[in-house]
Amino acid sequence: MASELEAALDIERQSNARQRKALAVTSHEMRTPLAIIDSSAQRIERALREGALEQLDGVASRIRATVRRLLHLFDGAIERSVDGPVAADPALARDDL
Repeated sequence: MASELEAALDIERQSNARQRKALAVTSHEMRTPLAIIDSSAQRIERALREGALEQLDGVASRIRATVRRLLHLFDGAIERSVDGPVAADPALARDDL
């Protein structure tokens, strides 16, 4: 009985460790795309304030590409979590969609 409880506790610890790792990887992978979105929003605000709408050329495209990148990262994380532990995929972080 005690060995069964220890085995169950070990499984629970492993599961918690995988969840913490997945959260850490997700947090790390999301920071760059979110920084790009924030930077683009700041450019929009500045251009609107200054009446320099020509400075906005390409900003919407960059925002949309970054959102697609985030969605791709989310989809990859979900797929990997179904298949087993989530690990960082450096190729996803640099993928230009």
